[in-house]
Amino acid sequence: MVYSGPTEATPNLLQVFLDPAYNPGTHTPVANSIPVFSGTIDLTTAVNLISGTNAFVGFTSATGDAFEQHELMAWTFTPHTTVTQQQPLQPPGSPTYTQFPFGTHTYAVQYPSAGASGNTCSASGGTTDVSMTVTANTVTPALFTQLIAGTSFAGSTCQVYDDTGGNCVIYSASCSCTDNPGQTVACPAATVSNCQGSNASSCINIKTTYNSSSTPAAPGMIQGDPFFSPIGSLIVSGSSATFYCPGECSVSVGQTVTVICASPDTFNTTYTVTSIADLSDFTAQTAVGPSGSASTPGYLTSSNVQNIFVSWTSQNIDGTSTGRGTSFSDFVFTDNTVTPPTNTLLSATTTSPTPGETDALTATVTGTVAQYGAPTGTVTFSSGLPVTDANTLCGGPVELGQSATLAATAACNSYTAPANPGPATIYVTYSGDANHASGGNSLPITVSQATPNVVWPTAGAITYGQTLAASTFTGGSASFNSTTVLGTFAFTMPGTAPNAGDPSESITFTPADLTTYNPVIGTIPVLVNKAPVTIATAPTASAILYGQTLAASTLNLGTARSSITGATVPGVFTFTNPATAPTATGPQGITFTPMDTGDYLGATGSVAVTVTPAPLANISPSQIDFGTLYLGAIRVATVTIKNTGNAAMTISDPLLAIVRGGNSNEFGTVNLCPKSLAAGKSCTMVITFIAGPFYTPQTATLTIKDNVLGSPQTVPLTATVIDPVATFNPGSLAFGTVKTTTGSSTKPITVTSAGGTALSITNVAVSGKNAGDFTASTSCPGSLSPKATCSISVTFRPGAKGTRSATLVVTDNEANSPRSISLSGTGN
Repeated sequence: MVYSGPTEATPNLLQVFLDPAYNPGTHTPVANSIPVFSGTIDLTTAVNLISGTNAFVGFTSATGDAFEQHELMAWTFTPHTTVTQQQPLQPPGSPTYTQFPFGTHTYAVQYPSAGASGNTCSASGGTTDVSMTVTANTVTPALFTQLIAGTSFAGSTCQVYDDTGGNCVIYSASCSCTDNPGQTVACPAATVSNCQGSNASSCINIKTTYNSSSTPAAPGMIQGDPFFSPIGSLIVSGSSATFYCPGECSVSVGQTVTVICASPDTFNTTYTVTSIADLSDFTAQTAVGPSGSASTPGYLTSSNVQNIFVSWTSQNIDGTSTGRGTSFSDFVFTDNTVTPPTNTLLSATTTSPTPGETDALTATVTGTVAQYGAPTGTVTFSSGLPVTDANTLCGGPVELGQSATLAATAACNSYTAPANPGPATIYVTYSGDANHASGGNSLPITVSQATPNVVWPTAGAITYGQTLAASTFTGGSASFNSTTVLGTFAFTMPGTAPNAGDPSESITFTPADLTTYNPVIGTIPVLVNKAPVTIATAPTASAILYGQTLAASTLNLGTARSSITGATVPGVFTFTNPATAPTATGPQGITFTPMDTGDYLGATGSVAVTVTPAPLANISPSQIDFGTLYLGAIRVATVTIKNTGNAAMTISDPLLAIVRGGNSNEFGTVNLCPKSLAAGKSCTMVITFIAGPFYTPQTATLTIKDNVLGSPQTVPLTATVIDPVATFNPGSLAFGTVKTTTGSSTKPITVTSAGGTALSITNVAVSGKNAGDFTASTSCPGSLSPKATCSISVTFRPGAKGTRSATLVVTDNEANSPRSISLSGTGN
């Protein structure tokens, strides 16, 4: 299986091959191999790795046999971390190049026909029995920046290749005998010191191709001894360190080299070469400290970087490079062009400042900080604003166009917007530094109209029906930045006629200078009084009789109008004092009450009312209670009838009549009134009540028939009849002889309620000559129902010898109460 990277010609291409031919030393199928399956998939999403972690991906095929016999299929994945290929040096003069198996990268070397002599692989000393091992290492741009720090190439960027995860590639070359790979030899060198002119045929030919979607502006060759050589092992003992390189170490005695990317981190320091055993072994002096072996030896570097651009051609448009060199060890393609900043941005707190407003500016210069650090230098602000405007830079007043030192990645500036609105432009220029090109930007702004601060006026009161235009303003002002703004106040909708009350109405301040200032809308309260009403047409009143109140008269029609608009106002007319009973025809006060009492006031007026003459009866008393009477009693009462009207009263009652209209026929009347009773005259009727055997409250109604409005006249009559009777058994008490002082005798008297209504005994007492010898008590209730009984106990205690006598006195509600019972006895 082969998987391409995200920036290949076909990104994220996954291909499955069945037993294809492979490029030597790799699992990459040869060109023109046909996959049995081909499709695109983003493994970074499908595998879902946590950032910074790795995964080993393998595939098996099901053979149907036991698990141990499953075949493991080949798997290649680009980008690689380190890829190594070994190939023999090409015969002198041969034009054939061998592809280097790093994605679509190619690296090949052709030695000159003169060859190189003096190697120990064969007696011939030529190049045919020498193999070169080339290792491609990926490094991050940040690590490359660290490698060239302090050299003349500081600030350059390495070429980032596709399929490497955003990394650069450094090629490291070493040579060994073809028949004995463990025998390291020096790579053959050319016999000339440079490759110019006629010496070109004696130089080493080198060719590379690579896949990169970004073409360098001016690539070149960086060469060093060593530049980035892998370390096979690193052992430190005291102050001495022993190095082994899988290729050429490419060092010299006395050279200072540096170890990077080793683990533990204490091995990452500088070493001074003290002796060289061969091309891949040397010892060095160090101050690492703890002794031991590095678990990850890392890479060997030095600052011995040389510029051999003179022996290389410029980058071709197809992404290939070829050139000639006299010798080499490690090298890398680079872009030696100073990197411009990513951008120079200019922003403002607002791009629509109001006149005179202070606006803050920010310039942000961005670059590739990871490789070249933060941009340094200066930024210069300038403006299309009038030079008379006050401007400030980072808090201090300056002239327009003054520069500010760039701190980190930004500098600040502020300006005061001009007094007049309109378009303007703010400019910023970045000076650039050793690693960043100069740049600049502009920011269009528009000084917007200012909104004044308004103190709203006070509105004069109006009356319902008037529009807001009738209100007058008192006071009010507008200002901006302590400057008075001239203008006028007006209601936003002056034709509005608001309801009565205290509504808030919209008001607009219109500046005289509408070019500079915006109108402002607000609200203010407006007192709207209720509108007065005028009675346009008084209603008519119906006639009433003498003695009737105005409430008996009906008001018809009538209209009222607004005193402001003249519009008819719906409402009702009523008499101002409806309880008044006028005695003669004449004007009477009326009141108009509008239906909309929230917006209109009421109105008053008068209307003529005709009073027709009529009798008027005054009955006195208006009711008669004959009170409580004993059965058979007779009681008489008199009713006086007075004509208080202004016309004769006709009374049609009979001379004698039984008064009815209640639950009793025991009332009778004698009519002593004439048939016609003149105005101002009086007469009487006599009512008699005879108490009969009816013991519920007795009622009746005296009815007086006449020609008075509301006839007949009535007088309620009431009376109550009672018939309490008490019988005592025995009627007297004789106690006989009782021992004086110490003896006593008690006897009862039975009391029976023998009447038609309840008997009420209110007191039992003893009186008489010897009342002190007798005592009485009773069990009788306050009210004894008819036919019910109770008792009175009398006790005799003689206080002296001889005959003793007294009287028992019983007080009750009988007609002949109190009742007396004689008491007697003899003391012994």
